[in-house]
Amino acid sequence: MKKLLVLAAGTCAAVAAGMAYADDDDTVSQELELSGFDRITIAGVYELDVRVGDDYSIRLSGPEYEMERVEASVKNGALVLDQRKGGWGERMRNNRDGVEAVITLPSLTGLEVSDVIDGEIAGVDAERFEIDISGVGDVSIDGQCGALDAHLSGVGELDAKGLECGKADIHVSGVGSAAVFASDEVDARVSGMGDIDVYGSPNAVHKNKSMFAEITVH
Repeated sequence: MKKLLVLAAGTCAAVAAGMAYADDDDTVSQELELSGFDRITIAGVYELDVRVGDDYSIRLSGPEYEMERVEASVKNGALVLDQRKGGWGERMRNNRDGVEAVITLPSLTGLEVSDVIDGEIAGVDAERFEIDISGVGDVSIDGQCGALDAHLSGVGELDAKGLECGKADIHVSGVGSAAVFASDEVDARVSGMGDIDVYGSPNAVHKNKSMFAEITVH
């Protein structure tokens, strides 16, 4: 996992109850008993593996000192994974390895990242899917949706060309790159130093980019 640090946006989160145990290599694992969410919010350092399936399951694992920082809760229909114990100075002093989160849920309609993430999401089937990356992220998504709304304002990469959508609204305002799929219409904007690749040969294309940006339609 990337050992990059950014200051996460403020989010209140409660410690979730679950069963914790230690592996032979001192990796601590925890099963969380949380449900009733169709969105995920990341405000810590996480390696994320999400699958859309039949039921809810959440398994977290990582070094003990990282797992002690975990704060998880469900708020307003979103699973919030945070690591907000300790201040900015403490984060900078530590060599952050992060926590691996393996999540299954019946439906996923959105992902919000305000810290550091390396993530894979599979099996999305939504009328509308929203993703907002304002931290450091490397995320890949596959599945299908009617409309995609994506915003990258941090540093990272979004690979959503495997998420086949009818419409896509993608805005890159930081330093990063995005690949999306739109079969009907796309609105692609780059106001920072980044690039967007659009797949699916959409009939309607709206592009707006800065001098040092690239938007390519395939």
